[in-house]
Amino acid sequence: MHFGSLITSASTDQVSLALQDVSYAADAGTTSNIPIANGSTTIRNKWRDLDYATLADVVKKNVALQPELFSNLITDKADLAKLRDLGSKVIVYNGLTDDAIPPAGSINYHERVAAAMGGHAEVQKFMRMYLLPGAAHSSQGRAYTVGGQNDAVPLPKLPGNANQTPTREQDQFFTALVDWVEKDVAPDDILLTSRDSRVSYPVCVYPLRTTWNGSGPATQATSYSCR
Repeated sequence: MHFGSLITSASTDQVSLALQDVSYAADAGTTSNIPIANGSTTIRNKWRDLDYATLADVVKKNVALQPELFSNLITDKADLAKLRDLGSKVIVYNGLTDDAIPPAGSINYHERVAAAMGGHAEVQKFMRMYLLPGAAHSSQGRAYTVGGQNDAVPLPKLPGNANQTPTREQDQFFTALVDWVEKDVAPDDILLTSRDSRVSYPVCVYPLRTTWNGSGPATQATSYSCR
């Protein structure tokens, strides 16, 4: 967890929100974001006085306030009956080397949804998750890099540098979601290929995982299966 951004980012300032005390918010000298303004006090940056035990208590208070203060921000609710009943569809994917969103968190959430919604088979009727070997975190799904090179790790195809205007066939997961919603074609395993076109493998609908068959070249999709 990136505690620094949670503490000092004026776009969230989770510590000051949890403690209901603006003096724990960052000032303009700490963050380049727009600082929180409040006429009750000019004191800021008390977050610097927190130790790990106090920060742990802050996290607990933040969780306790979710149903009341942060109800519109809750993203870890396991009961997705309303979403399911509306006919909505969800595709989640997480890189297994994601340096910002730990894949274990996504797995934990998916398992809790399955427990609440009748098991994986029922969940897969409206939500499917993929775990991507070797992929780290960014809008372009950058791969784990060695010497600044990431061309050899299979990644989802994404459009443009900023990934703002997805068009069909340029964004694999977006296309899969469109087909699921508009054509009722549920996504199965999806073939990913590296930018240099030398490595490919399928990514699988969780709880299945991309698994090497034990023979064949490790760079070819035919050497892998979903198990």
